[in-house]
Amino acid sequence: MKYCTKCRNEFEDWAGECPECGLVLVYDIPPEGSSGFDCSVKTAVIYRSNKWRDIEVAKNLLEASGIKFMVKGMDASFSIIPYLFGMKILVAEKDKEEAGKALINLKRQR
Repeated sequence: MKYCTKCRNEFEDWAGECPECGLVLVYDIPPEGSSGFDCSVKTAVIYRSNKWRDIEVAKNLLEASGIKFMVKGMDASFSIIPYLFGMKILVAEKDKEEAGKALINLKRQR
């Protein structure tokens, strides 16, 4: 089942967005009051890759910096899909500059 992070309604796996809120649905809804990423804010793509390792490193760097983020493309049903279409990390628009600084060395290695 998929869930909306704003209204917390439950949907079938084939659904893509919440018809009420317009947000992208997720498989694991954060518990009430969690400090997870707020999907209702304006976001910016801060990093893209088709390599799982690079995404994991970027996630660790953002977590260490205290920046909340969301990864798109890692929940694909077939393991080949992320390699073909890539994955991306999104942060709140207000955190874009700080996140860019946190990932500067990773971006230079590419």
